[in-house]
Amino acid sequence: MTDVIDQIITRYGLLENPELTIRQAGAKLCEAAPGRWADEDSAKTAITRRLRKQRRGVSENGGQITAMYITEQELRKKFDVKTIVIQALKSLSEKNQQGERIFYPDAEFVRQFGLQGRAGYRPVLESDMAAPYRGKAQGRVIWGHPDSIQLMKNEGILL
Repeated sequence: MTDVIDQIITRYGLLENPELTIRQAGAKLCEAAPGRWADEDSAKTAITRRLRKQRRGVSENGGQITAMYITEQELRKKFDVKTIVIQALKSLSEKNQQGERIFYPDAEFVRQFGLQGRAGYRPVLESDMAAPYRGKAQGRVIWGHPDSIQLMKNEGILL
């Protein structure tokens, strides 16, 4: 019944779905394979053992599944300021739903994309890598999609 356990782990995204407890997953496993486990506790134990054998370590804390470690990519997305800033810049939309070009004043960009309070974000925003997303108008920094920023620079509205 190994495949049923893997299916439950995958189907319910146990590592990515913190709302689903191991106990709830045990109930789902009992439903998926009736008669295989005596009760939800034995199914829960089977799931916990399988999760521990998988690539990522897990622990059960009050019935919640938590990763005991994270991958390098996850670490960078969460803590590496350069990665966080690059993601914020790349997520800038060129236009809104009405088809109008959109721009963000510096303070709003920093606040809206969660950079405020993160040590070291300003040097990344001031780097050459961020230049295509950055313009200046009357001494104020403006952020936007590179195509929109370039258009405004070509028209002399932004520097």
